[in-house]
Amino acid sequence: MLCFALLAAAAAQEPPANLLRQALADVGAGHYPAALREATSAAAAFQHSGDHVNEGRALRVAGLAQLYSSQYPLALASFTGAFRIAQETHDTDGEVTCLNNIGTVFYFQGHYSDAFERYREAMRRVNGIVDSNRRASRRQLTTANMAILYQTLGQFERALDLYSGLLESTRELPPQEQAQVLANVGALRRRLGDPQKALDTYRQAQALYRRAAHRDGEIAVLNNIGIVQGLDLRDYAAAARTFSKALELAQASGDRSVAVQSLLYRGEALYRSGQLDASAADFAAAEAGAQALGASEELWKALYGLARTARARGQDTASAALLKRAIAVIESMRAGLAVSSLRSEFLADKRDVYDLSIEQTKDADELFHLMEQSRARNLKDRRRSSVQDLRAFERSLPADTAVLEYWLGPSSGLVLWITSSEAGTKRWGIAGQAGTDIANAARAMTDASRRDWRTTVRPLATELLPDIPPLSNARIHHVIVIPDGGLSALPFEALPIKAAELMVERFAVSYSPSAALALEQSTQASRIVWPWQTELQAFADPAPGPRSAGFQYAAARSWPRLTEARTEVAGIARELGGKAGLFVGDRARKDILKTGHLAPILHLATHAYADMQDPGRSYILLAPAKPDQAFDYLFLSEVYDLHLDGMSLATVSACETDAGKTVRGEGVESFSRAFLAAGARSVVTSLWPVGDRTTAQIMLRFYARLAKGAPKAEALRQTKLEFLRNPASSHPAYWAAFVLNGDANSRIPFAIGWVWFAAPAILLIGALVLLRRRAKTA
Repeated sequence: MLCFALLAAAAAQEPPANLLRQALADVGAGHYPAALREATSAAAAFQHSGDHVNEGRALRVAGLAQLYSSQYPLALASFTGAFRIAQETHDTDGEVTCLNNIGTVFYFQGHYSDAFERYREAMRRVNGIVDSNRRASRRQLTTANMAILYQTLGQFERALDLYSGLLESTRELPPQEQAQVLANVGALRRRLGDPQKALDTYRQAQALYRRAAHRDGEIAVLNNIGIVQGLDLRDYAAAARTFSKALELAQASGDRSVAVQSLLYRGEALYRSGQLDASAADFAAAEAGAQALGASEELWKALYGLARTARARGQDTASAALLKRAIAVIESMRAGLAVSSLRSEFLADKRDVYDLSIEQTKDADELFHLMEQSRARNLKDRRRSSVQDLRAFERSLPADTAVLEYWLGPSSGLVLWITSSEAGTKRWGIAGQAGTDIANAARAMTDASRRDWRTTVRPLATELLPDIPPLSNARIHHVIVIPDGGLSALPFEALPIKAAELMVERFAVSYSPSAALALEQSTQASRIVWPWQTELQAFADPAPGPRSAGFQYAAARSWPRLTEARTEVAGIARELGGKAGLFVGDRARKDILKTGHLAPILHLATHAYADMQDPGRSYILLAPAKPDQAFDYLFLSEVYDLHLDGMSLATVSACETDAGKTVRGEGVESFSRAFLAAGARSVVTSLWPVGDRTTAQIMLRFYARLAKGAPKAEALRQTKLEFLRNPASSHPAYWAAFVLNGDANSRIPFAIGWVWFAAPAILLIGALVLLRRRAKTA
C-alpha cells in the first residue's frame, strides 16, 4: 500500500485520465516502459479517489505493457486484479476483456489449456454485455483469440472459419484488429499452399498496423513477410533483410519475445542459404532469449535449429544432444495440455524434431521410444496406454506374432521389426517420388480393371518387406502392422512377400496406431452372452426422411439405398445365433447408439463420408431423428464420445471408414481410430469404397467364421483368401479394403441360445416318456 500511496502522490500532478490516455497511446506505439509507469500511476490515483472502474481499466493497460514486454507473471497479476474489480463493479465488459487478456498471457507462455479455458469462459459471458456495440466487439475479440489458439495448435480449418466470420461480420473491425485478423489469415493461406496470396494479405495487414501506429503488430507481420520470401519463394536475401528490419524494430521497442521470433526466422533463412555460422549465431541468441523469457515454444525451435546446424557441420553427437533437449521441452509442453481436443494436432509441426532424431539414431531401444513418442499420442491418452520399454514389449508378444512398426522420414524410411525373442531394424533411402509410389500402389489395388496391379505394387513391397527375419520364420502366423504417413492407405496383406505369394497367404494381418496399443488384449476369456442378453446391434440402410427446410449438412451427398445391407445384417444375426437388435430403414437412428447401453458386437451397414481436410466433418449416415430431416449424421467427434467400454467388435461396413486426414504426430483421423478411442477392442473398417453386394458377402463369411470360434484376424484372413482364390474376385479391389485394427487374436463372445436350455428339458421329458412306456410293458 505504501508503494501505491507514493505513486498516487506523484500522479496528483497530472489528472489520472490524462495518464491513462497517454499510457494507451504509448502501448500502441510500443513504448512499454513509459506506458507501464503511466498506467500504474493512473491506477494508484483512481484507487485513491475510489474510482474502481477506471482503476481496473488502468490495470488492464499496465498488464498490456507488461505482456508486450514479456513480463508474464506481472501481466497476469495486473489482469487478475482488473478482473476482480470488474466482478465487484458488475462490469461484464471488463470481465470479458480481462479473461481474454489472461488467456493471452497463458497463450504466450505456451499454457494452451489454461488459455483455452479463459477464452471459453469469456465467450460464455459475452451475452451479458448490455451495450450491443461493445457486445459485438468483445465477441469478435474472443473469437479472434480462439482462432489464434486453434491456428497455433494446427487446427487450421477451424481457425480459418473463425477468421472468415470476423472479416464478414456486420460490425467493421477497427484498423488494428482488422490487421491482426488479416495477418492470421495470411498465415493460414501460406499454410494451405498459397504463398503469393499470403504475401498480399500480410502487406495489407502491415499497412493497417502502420496506420494504427502499432509497432508490435507491424514487427510480427514483417516476420511473416520474411517467411514467405525466404521459405516459400526462396528469396533468402530479401528474407534476411526483412527479418533484420523486424529485429531492429523489436529491439527498439523492447519487445524481447518478438525479437526472439525474428532471430529464429532469420536463422532459418540463413540456414537454408548455407550460411551456417550466421545461422547458428541467431539460433543461439534465440535460445538464450527464450530461456530468459521462459518461452517454451521458441525454446524448442531454437534448439531444433541448433541441432540442424550442428548436423550440417558433421557434429552428430552435439546434434543428438540438442534434439533430446528439444523433445524434452515439447513433451513438457504437451503434458500441460489437459484438453484432449487441443492436443489432437499439437505434434503436427513438431514431428520434424522427432524425425531428425530418428534419422540419426541407430539403437533399436531408442528408436522404439522415439517412434512411440511421435504417433497416436492422443489416442494413447484416451486409452491410458503408455509407451513401453522395447524389451518389455518383446516379452509381451506371443511367440507366433511379429510387429512391423514403420516410419517415413524426409530422406529415409525405417521398419522396426519385433518378435517375442528379438528385434531389429531395416532402413532404405526415400527418393522424391516415394509418396507417388505409395499413391500409385493404392490406386492399382482399388481399381479392379488394373491387371497390372502386382507389377505396380512389387517395387514398393521390395522396399517395405524383404530382408525382415520374422517374415521367413515358420513360427510366425500373425503380423501386426503399425503404418506411418501414406502407408496407412495400403492393405499390407495384398503386398507380395515372394514372387507369387501375398502376405495374406502366409499371415493373419492386423493393424495398430502404435505399439503401445497393439497388445491391449483382455486377460479374461471371451465372455458368455446369455439368451436374454443382446449380442448384436446392427444398423442398416438408413431411410431418408422428407426433404424439406430442416437441417442439411453441407457435405451431404445423394445417397443410394443399400438393399443388400438389410440382407447383410439379417444374415449376420442368423450366423451369430444370439439375441440381436436390428435397426433398419427409418429405425437406424443415432439416438439408439448414444444411449450408452450397447451390445458387445456393433455392426453399421450404411454410408460414410471421410473428409480429408477436416476430420470434424467426417460422418456416418443414419436415419433422421425428426420428420423434417433428410438424414442424420454421426460425426467423427461424436464417435469419440460413445461409451463402448467392453465392446468386443465394432464393424463399420461402409466406404472409406479407415480413411481420413493424416495428422502428423497422430496418424489418420479415421473412424477406426475413433471407435478404438471410445473403448471398442477391435474395429473393422474399409480403406476404399466396395460394392454393396460384395461387402455383404464378405461380412457374412467373416461373421460365420467368428461364430465358429475363429480369432478375429484369422476369420478376416480366411474370408479374404476365399475371395482371392476365386478368379472372379481375386483382385484386391474386392477383398483387401476391409482391415482390422486393435485386438486381433481374441474371439467374439460366445452366445448361448434358448435351445441350450430347451434341449435338456426335451431330453428329460423324453426320458420320462420312455420310462413310463417301459413301466407299462413291465
